[in-house]
Amino acid sequence: MLLLLALVPILLPLILLVMFKMPAYYTMTITALVTALIALMFWGVVPEAVLASGIQGIHRAMTIIWILIGAITFLYVMQSTGALGKIRQGFESISRDMRIQTVIIGFAFLSMIEGVSGFGTPAIVVAPLLIALGFRPVVAVCIVLISDTVACTFGAVGTPLLVGLENVSLYSPEFINQVALQVTAFDLIIATLMPLSLVYVLVMWFGDGYKKERRRQIMEVAPWAVSVGLVYSGAAFIVVRLMGVEFTAIIAGMLATGYGLISAKHGWLMKVGQTAWCSRHATIQTERKHSPVKINLSLWRAWLPYVFIVAVLLITRAIVPIKTLAMSGLDFSLMKIGGFEAINSTWQLMYSPGTILLLAALMAAWLQTGSLRVVSGSFCRAIKTSLLAASALVPTLIMVQVFTNSNLNTLGYLAMPAHIGVIVSGAVSELWLVCAPVLGALGAFIAGSATVSNLTLAAVQENIANSAGLPIVLVVAMQMLGAVAGNAIAIHNVVAVCAVAGLNGREGAVIHRVLPVSAIYIVVVVLLGVVVWLIS
Repeated sequence: MLLLLALVPILLPLILLVMFKMPAYYTMTITALVTALIALMFWGVVPEAVLASGIQGIHRAMTIIWILIGAITFLYVMQSTGALGKIRQGFESISRDMRIQTVIIGFAFLSMIEGVSGFGTPAIVVAPLLIALGFRPVVAVCIVLISDTVACTFGAVGTPLLVGLENVSLYSPEFINQVALQVTAFDLIIATLMPLSLVYVLVMWFGDGYKKERRRQIMEVAPWAVSVGLVYSGAAFIVVRLMGVEFTAIIAGMLATGYGLISAKHGWLMKVGQTAWCSRHATIQTERKHSPVKINLSLWRAWLPYVFIVAVLLITRAIVPIKTLAMSGLDFSLMKIGGFEAINSTWQLMYSPGTILLLAALMAAWLQTGSLRVVSGSFCRAIKTSLLAASALVPTLIMVQVFTNSNLNTLGYLAMPAHIGVIVSGAVSELWLVCAPVLGALGAFIAGSATVSNLTLAAVQENIANSAGLPIVLVVAMQMLGAVAGNAIAIHNVVAVCAVAGLNGREGAVIHRVLPVSAIYIVVVVLLGVVVWLIS
């Protein structure tokens, strides 16, 4: 009975979003109310803890909404100045083939952004770039959500490892390094094949013609796509051994982006015709005959705001004194909400990617037009768009916090996520390798973050591994890989990127499309985990 109740916050959103395709704001409002009732009536959570969790959820939603406002303002400014059009022309000069653009921007460049920032920022930044290149919003959203998995383990300068594993009793630099080594070993398969998988999604889901013809279109770029993935996975495999986890995704993403641009320019390992491949879901501007519009803006000036974003994110996260200064300025964090030691929500405004994106918007407007006039209008439009997303984000984060804080009860129960792990592990014992990534994925699906999934469940995974006699490093690595698979369908990630792409209310349809890919990702992790266990 308790297991069924604990599963309700996970299953109810899936049923309402995926099966009934209800808008996220209805789905998550219903789920938040049901979760709160379960916590109060059946889990024995004290009312003060539920109220404090609600405040925590609202506050955390505000931190995400601020990032959305910054990203959408930046997008509107870049559209208004013509910079996005110039960037589109720059990519088209290398290749107008959407398969190639998907790999370079949707995988390699996104991985670099993930390594720098994380927390949903890569998808929010990269989806508009793809849309500017002619990708329909639904195509761009699906690509970035699927792609933002591989680099997620090392996202935000290694946060899912450095912070996400803090609750594991074996936590130490050596343990983190061992887990990271195991993850990069898995990624020699997963990351290498990810660009090809994205091409498959693009062509098979959104292409034209018979399946045989579409398979041929995939094979035309397959060797090149795999080579880009191999550059990423090989670089990550080496960097994590030489430099540690902080710069793994950043350096691997940069190398993959550089290799992708050079190899695409020279046509290495691909057999593409003179006519660039274009999705049937391309926008009209991409479908019509190529006739570039002259934009009075240099390519370097169009790209400079993106360089600024990456540079500032990297400096504020990698250089300790600057990071400390940024985190101490305009600190709107709420600590010990309601008097509960464990209920906190951080929001350092100067450290937030949202603030950096707003600064980039100001920079773009001044550098590209010599005026800041365009920023105010873009900011107002961004607030209107973000408020639509807020209607889904707020109940989502409230539900997440009630769910994860449910250990604050009078009945001595574990928190709902931990209870699920313990009950299921008792039933499967040594077969836990099959379940470990599933639990990680469920944690990320609900919490909207691989880091939070790891923080909540990695210690549970450690205890289960000990009980079942399984290698702890392997099980924790599979938890992390499962968490990044769940990150692709995490509710508030989907809500956020849909808001940027103008797909408010279509979150269920997006999750319905991406869910099978997350499931396949988990199956691959399970198979690789079993192989490693058998040969170890």
